[in-house]
Amino acid sequence: MGKKLGQYIKNLRKENKIPARVLAEKTGMSKSFIDYVENGLREPSAESLAKIAAVLDIPLDTLLKIQIDEQLGKAAIAFSVTADAKEDMDVELRAAGRDRDNQSNVSEEALKKVKLALRGDAERETIIDLIQNSDLRAIFRATENLPDEELTKIRKVLESLYPDAFKK
Repeated sequence: MGKKLGQYIKNLRKENKIPARVLAEKTGMSKSFIDYVENGLREPSAESLAKIAAVLDIPLDTLLKIQIDEQLGKAAIAFSVTADAKEDMDVELRAAGRDRDNQSNVSEEALKKVKLALRGDAERETIIDLIQNSDLRAIFRATENLPDEELTKIRKVLESLYPDAFKK
């Protein structure tokens, strides 16, 4: 699970002198769930992260980046990719997420890296299982064998629906 993410949330909460019980109350989550997240035993959804970010007064993007970095780190291990090779990718690691205004944000380069990773059938399920959002997971399953031209069409449709997500 997300040990770095949990430790980051815990440190911020303590810096702000917010007891776990208060964070739980303000987010509408149970204290035990907050404890599990902070100890890296549960992976919070984007919605849960948005609530935590709002209470801690930090950008949602910060928490999503930590979460995705950890997930891609696990995927890199699954694919036997060294840390050096992962850094050589020179791509923003967050493939998709939402910002504080609930606007979609998609990185085309990161999605291409995921598509390349999914070409290895032996580890394909490992990567897909790391995706927390069930809708996004279904999209990856449905598009994994499409040619680049079809992916470009899908991107254009998404871009027309969520133009702000594709601005750099």
